[in-house]
Amino acid sequence: MKRNVPTYLDYIPLIILIVSAARLIFTVTNSEILLVWKHYLGLGFLTLAIVLFFLRHLYGVLFLGVLLLFGLIGIISFSPAIRTTSFGFGDSTLPSFQPIFLLWLAIYFIVSWRQIVGIGTRQYWKEVKNKVR
Repeated sequence: MKRNVPTYLDYIPLIILIVSAARLIFTVTNSEILLVWKHYLGLGFLTLAIVLFFLRHLYGVLFLGVLLLFGLIGIISFSPAIRTTSFGFGDSTLPSFQPIFLLWLAIYFIVSWRQIVGIGTRQYWKEVKNKVR
């Protein structure tokens, strides 16, 4: 299968998560920090994203976006110390989230925008089904 430069750009967020997961594993093996369920879930989903990237690239890109959203809201984590932040405006506060995932989501949207434009339309999914995208 012929791949072009924009296709290779889709791998940047995946590589960032792989490096973060490797850093997590290295830190855990060289310290007394223990993995929690958010780490295991993140590592499992990351493995699934890698498999999808190589089996069906578009599905891998879409699943990576979901994975990053899960990380943003704190369902998964690739950090040895799970940090969440919440901001408040007056009496109301936003739900807590992991700030690093904002950066990673920004990178994801910059490099993979062409893959997700129109995701809510029938035409998009028709093209996906017919393997046009």
